[in-house]
Amino acid sequence: MNAASTQKARRQYRTHGHFQRVKALRYRGVKAINGRTRAGREAKRWGTWAMAQKGNGSAPLHTRQEIELATLDLWLLLELGSAIVEDARKRGAVLNQRRKELPRVHDQYNQVSIRFSKRCEALELDRGPGELDLARRLQLEAMQKQSGAAK
Repeated sequence: MNAASTQKARRQYRTHGHFQRVKALRYRGVKAINGRTRAGREAKRWGTWAMAQKGNGSAPLHTRQEIELATLDLWLLLELGSAIVEDARKRGAVLNQRRKELPRVHDQYNQVSIRFSKRCEALELDRGPGELDLARRLQLEAMQKQSGAAK
């Protein structure tokens, strides 16, 4: 028997690297975000926007930490989303055709997505005056007109 026939074949799948990113976040924090990638740039841009919405340096420490954690979650979301897309392109379908179920990366994506949305709600970033839907804006304008006419 020669040495070449006893060697294992290289694996034919790629891992998505979620747990490696989580480990890097645990040790390095926001510095783990690579600003040279699209996901890293978007996450850092969102973090600066959120900090500006909350008053930049005048925001309390817990608010700054919550924005930092939300930024990290957004980065994980974007990276997991690209891993899902890449896996679906390689596989040809989103579902695993043999088992007829979604890959486990979708569960991780859902967990991080729920955590990110809860953090955004806690920071009240989605309730800004520019981000209200049209019906809510019209209702607020009507209420302001009524209060102005009553005076």
